[in-house]
Amino acid sequence: MGSEVSKSVCCSDSAESSRGIPLVHGGKAFNCAELDVQKQFENYVFTEKAVWARALDNKAVIEAARIFGEIITLGLGAIARRTAGFSEHWAFIAKGNQRGQPEQEVYYVAQFGEGRIIPKCWSKQNAVQFHGILVMSQQDAELACCASEENTCVWVQNDWMECNAPRSLIDLESAIRSTPCSEREYSCLHNNCQHFAGYLYQDV
Repeated sequence: MGSEVSKSVCCSDSAESSRGIPLVHGGKAFNCAELDVQKQFENYVFTEKAVWARALDNKAVIEAARIFGEIITLGLGAIARRTAGFSEHWAFIAKGNQRGQPEQEVYYVAQFGEGRIIPKCWSKQNAVQFHGILVMSQQDAELACCASEENTCVWVQNDWMECNAPRSLIDLESAIRSTPCSEREYSCLHNNCQHFAGYLYQDV
């Protein structure tokens, strides 16, 4: 996407993936549920936010099903499509740096997927179930949004803008549990990744 935020980028380099685990290439991803990671990055502040998007890995099948549904429901499917969004996966991104060292950039990536339930309150047990990750480069942040080597084209859905207030890593981990998506099962129509990322973009 570039430092000036272009609208799309395709990262074709190979990377490891397995059952929806985010791809991260050329750098290490830090699990924000781990207390030592929270300690390591406690002096970082996050001041910018964005929403990035990619096609769903099975987009063609989903789009075909939706078109069929629109035919069967005489257009009600089209209303649902406008409500829930097209077959795209959205991720919330926050950019920060170490206090006093703006060159030390870090990217926080949080995304909501099928099969997950977001807990409202942090605990050592449920933190493993849902958390953000930190990476040290924009390219790694782009790949962290992806789960398949064949689908790594990421674009900017909502442009970079300043956070409502400077945020710490702990603030972000709290925020991802504080949206209306929490404690509700994932639903492609009513409680999906686009709702989740949109709430965070508005509130963080």
